[in-house]
Amino acid sequence: MSLRATFWIETVRHQIVLPPVSPGHPVVLAPEPHPAGLPVPRFVVTPPVAITAPRMLIFDSTQIQYSQEVFLNFNGLTWPHVSVATLVPHAPIPVPWK
Repeated sequence: MSLRATFWIETVRHQIVLPPVSPGHPVVLAPEPHPAGLPVPRFVVTPPVAITAPRMLIFDSTQIQYSQEVFLNFNGLTWPHVSVATLVPHAPIPVPWK
């Protein structure tokens, strides 16, 4: 068996609309649009002031992408297996308030 893997750490810029919300009330949001079935980070925003009208938030987050190639050997035969994926945190990512 042999293995080869490449990882990329990316900075992704997001634009998310924060709906009206009371001060101190956390809101969990996801970027739109997002294709069904693809991993999407979620973000939690807790504004310290009342938001009375929708407000555009622009911020960056980090994600990891990887590609791996595994060659499995069975009875003299080699079977290649390739995986490519994007990893995003399961828990919502806190967005600092500016």
